[in-house]
Amino acid sequence: MKRLIGMVFASPHFEWMVYNAMAKAGRYEDALARMKQRYAKQVNNPALSTLAEYLPSGGTENHAWNAPSTVLSQYIVGIEPTSVAWKSFNVLPNMVHLKNIKQRVPLTRGDIDYEINRNDNSISISLKSPQNTNAIVGIPREFFNIESVSFNGDKAWLKDTSLWSKPKKIEGVTFIEADKKYLKFKVTGGTWNIEAL
Repeated sequence: MKRLIGMVFASPHFEWMVYNAMAKAGRYEDALARMKQRYAKQVNNPALSTLAEYLPSGGTENHAWNAPSTVLSQYIVGIEPTSVAWKSFNVLPNMVHLKNIKQRVPLTRGDIDYEINRNDNSISISLKSPQNTNAIVGIPREFFNIESVSFNGDKAWLKDTSLWSKPKKIEGVTFIEADKKYLKFKVTGGTWNIEAL
């Protein structure tokens, strides 16, 4: 994989394919390392506010094929549609070493605004999405042993319900499953402040 990170050079469009393949293979850290290496010159240039068409620079200054924006949104932030016109979507982040991720997805019906912050003991998520949408929100399980999850201040999931009372049923929130990577919840459109401890 080191060869892909440091030795293979490609156009911005082909970079998208490289990052996409790395992400699909679960190599998120490697994809981020390659992005940092390939785009550092542009990102560190105070005269640029967008990514250029050619690497290391040149061509048009705001190029639609630049890979980082697409791959970061879809695979690192983890936001992607699951139906036409974003009536349903997933938010399944792959934070790797990152502590904070913030993303806005502009839609004709209203924006999706998402932010996730984590430390060694908690994860906080803010999700605002348009009415008449549904999202599957994944809370990453890899950073610490999650004991409880609250939505807008009400507990929706407890690891061991024998120790506490059963979590409250919250309108608009449905627990889906606990798999190896995430605690997954389905939420309706609206504003959700989620805390995992």
